[in-house]
Amino acid sequence: MKQNRILSLVLAGALALNLAACGAPSGSTAASGAVSSEAAASSAASSAAAASSEAAEAAYPLTLTDQAGREVALEAEPETLVSGYYISTSLLIALGLEDQLVGIEAKADSRPIYARSAPQLLDLPSVGTAKEFDLEGCLALEPDLVILPLKLQDSADTLAEMGVPALVVNPEDQDLLNEAVTLIGEATNTSDRAAALLDFAAQQEAALAEKLGVKAEFVEGAWDGLFAGLDSGRYDIVCNGVELTEERALTYDFTVPYGYIHTALAVRSDNADITTFEDLAGKTTANSIASTYMTLAESYGAEVLGIDTLDETIQMLLAGRVDATLNADVSFYDYLNVHPEADFKIVALTEEASQVCIPVRKGEETATLLAALDEAIEELRADGTLAEISEKYFGSDISSEA
Repeated sequence: MKQNRILSLVLAGALALNLAACGAPSGSTAASGAVSSEAAASSAASSAAAASSEAAEAAYPLTLTDQAGREVALEAEPETLVSGYYISTSLLIALGLEDQLVGIEAKADSRPIYARSAPQLLDLPSVGTAKEFDLEGCLALEPDLVILPLKLQDSADTLAEMGVPALVVNPEDQDLLNEAVTLIGEATNTSDRAAALLDFAAQQEAALAEKLGVKAEFVEGAWDGLFAGLDSGRYDIVCNGVELTEERALTYDFTVPYGYIHTALAVRSDNADITTFEDLAGKTTANSIASTYMTLAESYGAEVLGIDTLDETIQMLLAGRVDATLNADVSFYDYLNVHPEADFKIVALTEEASQVCIPVRKGEETATLLAALDEAIEELRADGTLAEISEKYFGSDISSEA
């Protein structure tokens, strides 16, 4: 399930860098709730610019087909850019175009890559979010090209009608990310740098696979199918904020914890009837099927409606279709950080922290994999990487139990 996206990111990065170094079998497959494109963009930023070579300039005017299937006409090479999406902003930095940006998405100060790679971006005007895009503010910046996510396709169409070229990108997986890099390179006359960026990423992946003896393949899946995929051998591990329970430990072996979280109980801001877990008796909650949150809610006498994503649970809560929902405290905090206007509150937390671990199939065939994962996690904990990532995304260290 996608509700623990940040925890998935933690382990995605950890596994990509450390899994096979500890002797994991080749061709390991990880089931995950999310894969981050920002990390890939930031890590290659300086290298792509250094590796780029002179290539034939793009011939303007030119017409491109963006990732929404729209035709975008550019009369001349764009000199001023607006990006309404953190991934496209990160890619523009990687392509050496940060000085051409005149406006970017909201909450730029929450993106460490900007402060490290292009701090001047923090002073640029904001054009809002995918939920509340500032069309007038964007037009006032008089950009030559605007790059927006798929969610803002309607805004892109409006901009185009007003004579401002708008490119829609949708880097939702690795292939689409590569396509977006190429597309932006073509639009901005930086195809050479785009090719160098993709070359760099491919070479890093190949070098890593050769050195460590494994290539991790990340597969996104619905929460209620992850364990079935693990059982069938489709996945070797599951990295999705899986909490260790006695029941699960009967079926799977678990790594040492890489995170510690508390289960939080959330209700609408105007709800004064539910203040403790005991108040769930006779109430309705929305939670993912077979999750620890569903089990906990039922143990307190709640009727649980099964859903797929955290967004769905919160929308059902805000619409009054359920009385409450349970999830990891960090998931709620992350959601409120992105959606501060969301009208719900946390009223209770479990006293003991749950251990977030990686499950593997039981048996001798996974013993070396389990040992490799344990060693990798402990190395990341010891060198401060897990703490650094926790602080970066949560503002506190969830890699330790304290």
